[in-house]
Amino acid sequence: MTTELGDSQDALAHDENLSRTVIRARLRPLRHAGLHEAHVRYLASVYEELPPILVQRLSLRIVDGAHRLAAAELLGLDQVKVAYFSGADREAYIEGLRLNVRHGLPFTLRDRTAAAANLLSLCANWSDRRIAITCGVAPGTVGRMRATVQNGQLPRREGIDGRLRPADPKEARRHISQVLAVMPNAKTHELVALTGSAPATVRSARRGPSPIWLTNGQRAEPGADQGSGPSPKEDAAFSCDARAQAFAAWFQSHLIDESHWAGLIQAVPIGRMYTLADEARRQARCWERLAKQLELGATLRRSDPVSMAL
Repeated sequence: MTTELGDSQDALAHDENLSRTVIRARLRPLRHAGLHEAHVRYLASVYEELPPILVQRLSLRIVDGAHRLAAAELLGLDQVKVAYFSGADREAYIEGLRLNVRHGLPFTLRDRTAAAANLLSLCANWSDRRIAITCGVAPGTVGRMRATVQNGQLPRREGIDGRLRPADPKEARRHISQVLAVMPNAKTHELVALTGSAPATVRSARRGPSPIWLTNGQRAEPGADQGSGPSPKEDAAFSCDARAQAFAAWFQSHLIDESHWAGLIQAVPIGRMYTLADEARRQARCWERLAKQLELGATLRRSDPVSMAL
């Protein structure tokens, strides 16, 4: 087993038994409300099916498995099965977030938002998408939080693949366009190497924006490609099931950002504005129902000891 962090590869050791009493609490709590007692009782009822508790090797602090440890205490067990994580405190905190987003009792929105704020402090050079996927929030949420953080706007950020890319998509496209003006026949991989941009950004810049004209005759500037929402190609939590991949692809294809429509309002015929406003509210209600169903689904899945092990 390995972690996704470049400086902590092979950080997880094989399982072994350890005295329950020597395991220490997390350095940074992940849940504002603490342990969920009903979930602890449930895990105690299926304890033999649960994976080992992940602890930091040097400190013996919990990285992942606080509810499992509480279940072992409820059962009166002296020895618990553990796996060791060899990373430092920062990496241990990130690994705990990553694992809890992928399995276990779902974090509340408050917990996920607090985790994103912590990562903005610990990993200010990470991209909004990388922080979002690690914490289980939307990239747009991270972007809005970053705007309030002093020194949070770095010119280049580290993506999920570990590569540094320009933080401003518009600036990245301008740079690609400048290179294309000198090297019009350059291949995509060459442009990626020269500009440090993602292949998708290079292909988009090569195609050029589709012009959108407003009623006043001015050309609207297309919104930046935010790429909000989960991606089955980038979020490992969606990669294990074809239906999960299909949902992630559908979800991402239906996301909108204010920058997508802000410059187009003037183009709507005045006689249709109220009609479209009503439709927009109807769509918002649909999204709200989806959000409630997702939260309900998270609650119902607590009956699954494999996916809900924590």
